[in-house]
Amino acid sequence: MARVAMLGALLAVLATLVTGCGIGPVADEGKVSDAADTYLRSLADGDADAACEQLTAEARATLPGCGSALRKVAARIGTDRLRVAADRGVEIDIDGTTASAVVRELDSRLTLVLAGGSWRIERGYRLDSR
Repeated sequence: MARVAMLGALLAVLATLVTGCGIGPVADEGKVSDAADTYLRSLADGDADAACEQLTAEARATLPGCGSALRKVAARIGTDRLRVAADRGVEIDIDGTTASAVVRELDSRLTLVLAGGSWRIERGYRLDSR
């Protein structure tokens, strides 16, 4: 009986440590999902600057006036569709330091790369097709 009580106490301590501190960093899949979600929600909310922050430096460099270019993307798609797309999520596939996030609702694919420890969108940010 004493063993059962001791085991129960040990499990309680472990459960407290695990839930209190969390277990390690968020997995890459979660980070890719967060980047895609932030991008879509920023576009839907009219925050083109926040959307631009989700792009790689190279992608931003190809968009003269990143904010105005992404406002045009948001206007073409519409805020309601962007919100629905964000709510429905993305299908993620990761291969090393490259990931794809398929935005099912918009039939589009975002290509992300791991840049400086963060996942950033490299291609597909115009959300025009897979």
